[in-house]
Amino acid sequence: MPDAPFWQKCNSHCVMCTNSDAYIDEPDEKYSLEKHREKIAALRANPEDRYVYYRNGEHGGYFLFTGGEPTLNPRFLRLLGEYRSAFPDWPMTLLTNGRTFCDEPFARDTMRLGGRPFAVAIPIHGPDAKTHDSVTRDPDSFDETVAGLHHVLRHRTAGQEVEVRVILHRRPTEWLPKTLDFLAREFPDTSAYRLTLVYFESEGQAEKNFEHIKISLTDCAKAVASCADALDAFADARLYHFPLCVLPERLWPRAWRTLPSYEIRHVDACRRCAMSDACMGPHDWYAKAYGVEEFKAFARRRVFEPTGNPFHPIARLGEGETDWTPPPPEDVAKDEGARW
Repeated sequence: MPDAPFWQKCNSHCVMCTNSDAYIDEPDEKYSLEKHREKIAALRANPEDRYVYYRNGEHGGYFLFTGGEPTLNPRFLRLLGEYRSAFPDWPMTLLTNGRTFCDEPFARDTMRLGGRPFAVAIPIHGPDAKTHDSVTRDPDSFDETVAGLHHVLRHRTAGQEVEVRVILHRRPTEWLPKTLDFLAREFPDTSAYRLTLVYFESEGQAEKNFEHIKISLTDCAKAVASCADALDAFADARLYHFPLCVLPERLWPRAWRTLPSYEIRHVDACRRCAMSDACMGPHDWYAKAYGVEEFKAFARRRVFEPTGNPFHPIARLGEGETDWTPPPPEDVAKDEGARW
């Protein structure tokens, strides 16, 4: 989905933030209401133009509002309302740390202006203030985020979704059992929100802090697998950025293909794998940091019931395996952009 960055600055300083110093230092004018109006006009004139927005333009028809912290834009509510008016039927997702929603009227107005279909995604980094605030590196962020989550849940209406994200780098992965327990206690109606566990990306501040936050896909997946029973307590629990070969099969139906093709760098095992078309594959930075030994090709195809959704291929596993013939090299090369 096209990324529409609303603001480049943030009131948190997360150790795994993917924003670069250069982005954070950009002038405020670049994200003004007037600049956004120019982009809105350009996209309305040509909805198929993939390059109006810099990132993720390959799938059109919906928006991802990002930052920095997008709600810090001084004209945020006006901006959100104008996007909704210009694209009344487009799904829109707001990625936010949720802290500004501790102001309940602000949370209410955001949900009202977001209309539908509209989603708000808010991260929880740990089970308490000490853990969460050590990731954001800003005091009071946990209390503000938890209050904000309660407020958006209170004011969401039909056609609106709330997503709680846990970004899994080293320490949040260690805290995951306690974090899941906290969420189940603090927000017991798990049908009211979606839980998404996201393996971190080594970009921007995360790349600068890599030695402090690093954890391999395999080690992270083991920790997630140990929480499989706890995940079953949530009505909708998803895994982002995990290739199938690092996950136990029990978790395959939770795995989503969540990266644009230009951020994926498949390795040789992927090209020989019978499950490649149902798998996201590794992020582009991963092999350089960890090598490729973790990735194993499946010689036979596991039987599964498809969802029909290319971003979420596996509904549930069936019985047994089937034969699979790898595509010839010329087909692989021809399909490089779409599949590999």
